[in-house]
Amino acid sequence: METKTELKKKKFEMPHVYVILGTLLVIVTILTYIIPAGTYDFIEVNGKNVIDVNTFHYIDQTPVSPWGMIMAIPQACVNSAMLIMCSFIISGAINIINKTEALDATIGRFAHAVRNKAALAVPMVMLPFVVLGMVGITEPANVAFIPLGMMIGFALGGDAIVGTAIVLFGLSAGFTMAPFGTSTTANAQTIAGIPIYSGWELRTVAVIIFWVVNAVLITRYLKRLQKDPNQSCCIDDPHVYKSYGKVEGVELTSRRAIVAAIFAIMFGIIIWSVVKGICSIQLVASVFLVGSLVSGVIYGFSPNTISELLAEGFAQIAFGALMIGFAASISVVMTNGNIIHTCVHAAAAVVGSLPPAFTAIGMNILNIFVNFFIISGSGQAFVVMPIMSPLAQVVGVTQQTAILSYQLGDGLTNFLYPQSGVLMAALSVSRVSWSDWVKFAGKFIAIQTVIGWALIVVATLTGYGAALG
Repeated sequence: METKTELKKKKFEMPHVYVILGTLLVIVTILTYIIPAGTYDFIEVNGKNVIDVNTFHYIDQTPVSPWGMIMAIPQACVNSAMLIMCSFIISGAINIINKTEALDATIGRFAHAVRNKAALAVPMVMLPFVVLGMVGITEPANVAFIPLGMMIGFALGGDAIVGTAIVLFGLSAGFTMAPFGTSTTANAQTIAGIPIYSGWELRTVAVIIFWVVNAVLITRYLKRLQKDPNQSCCIDDPHVYKSYGKVEGVELTSRRAIVAAIFAIMFGIIIWSVVKGICSIQLVASVFLVGSLVSGVIYGFSPNTISELLAEGFAQIAFGALMIGFAASISVVMTNGNIIHTCVHAAAAVVGSLPPAFTAIGMNILNIFVNFFIISGSGQAFVVMPIMSPLAQVVGVTQQTAILSYQLGDGLTNFLYPQSGVLMAALSVSRVSWSDWVKFAGKFIAIQTVIGWALIVVATLTGYGAALG
């Protein structure tokens, strides 16, 4: 008879994320030999280069060779160089600030004091990230705020996943509908030919629903950990941070107070850049670098110590940062093999054949599918919306509902797919493995997807935005 130890050994173990990505890379490379190569022509619509839905045509097969597959990895790293390098810089900067314990003595102690009021603390901490997501800010914000979210998560009695989720699912709640987002909402509405940011009322209601649902799910997980830390999804991972120490015992000295003030100024500058519309991952990294160097000097670290702490921060994020480029290689192979447009064209044909009542949900499923290959929100808009916009007119779905289906397909899976740079950059900072994140976040995405379908049905039945087309 098998012992408990033997049964435990036979338990399914999630493959390493590099194994998953490598497998996907091999599969899409093989598909470049099987799926016919095809492309759309591009035209300019309202100043944007988008595909002409009536111009799809097959071209000579352009399969990617095994060596071409390997070459796609460094090419993808180069394409993602800005995000990778800025992730290194932010990680090194955060390591300097963390070593001063200034945040433990301020934000950490406050969060620890309200740990028994998690049902109130979690949604309130999430709110700023929800607002950032509503205006379409995700990539710069997720890397910058993950360390802060982790500190708060630990102080509340949670694990690294709690802090990561507070930030990511706060951003997700706002970005999925992005009532005032430029890369998704504004681009999609421009292509569809309707006023930018029109229909923001329903999108805002949807944001509130997602915010509340995510806060409830995170709070339930947090309370479970407060009772039994062994319930953590990352309890067996030796690489993930377990805690930042006992924040309640850290003294708030004058130097730590100054460093905390510098930290607040840093985030003030980032928020200002968001309001001005000039925020970028490069700006965020630069602010963190300058702020951390000044903090290190004020705290009394020597130049050598500051350099060592920077290097230590670089080393901590190396695994995750390089994974960003590795994940992007999947898209490079599909682009080089000219099969992305073929896949989109075939999927659109299937959606168009569905009964009218299911067409809008079918559009959403199409976008979930396309987002696996085109992880960029704006890039996906330029490829998918020129197809979905006329398709909506044919089947009697409003333009606003079609855009809603596109947004839900793009926004939610950005926080689940392993080739998502937004997700991998965040996980590289928190050191949470993708497999542990999926165990935790999978149900979040599933629940939000079902809620999204309900919103799509409501939008269809009420003729959401019918006056605009």
